Amino acid sequence: MENTQISYPYAYGRLDAGVICFADHFSVMARLKGIEVSDEAHAYMKELLHQLSKETIIEATEHFEQYQ
Repeated sequence: MENTQISYPYAYGRLDAGVICFADHFSVMARLKGIEVSDEAHAYMKELLHQLSKETIIEATEHFEQYQ
């Protein structure tokens, strides 16, 4: 895949959606493997991932405005 151009808006959207859904997916997959994930740990992971998403949007907007 050398010199492959990508759509960064699409890539960001896909990655952001994956980050938001990761906690739920992780919890389900862990339980299928016999690993118990507490409701508190699951909720905290979701909180951190949502915060990461929000911070990324803010920082990306600031970065875009700075170099526009």
